[in-house]
Amino acid sequence: MILALLPVIGALLLLFVRKYKIGLKLNGLFCLIELIFAGYYAIKISLSGLVSQGIFYIDSLSMYFIFIIALISFIISIYRIEYLSKEVERGHIE
Repeated sequence: MILALLPVIGALLLLFVRKYKIGLKLNGLFCLIELIFAGYYAIKISLSGLVSQGIFYIDSLSMYFIFIIALISFIISIYRIEYLSKEVERGHIE
């Protein structure tokens, strides 16, 4: 399932990014994609019930929690861009 692989792919890509601004934007992009897929699967599961793909079995309650976690991750990734930019300006981080 793409929801399980997307954070791993994003983390592996971020290992090779050296500029923090590009890394922040790339992280935000992966969080947005994760949120879109979580929303899609939330609608799909709410209409059809249980979804099983390989070793994953997801019901409505599980999908609700996955969607909430994806939403919070996306909001944090947006907030983090501004916060870390200010920390770099102040010289607290490089």
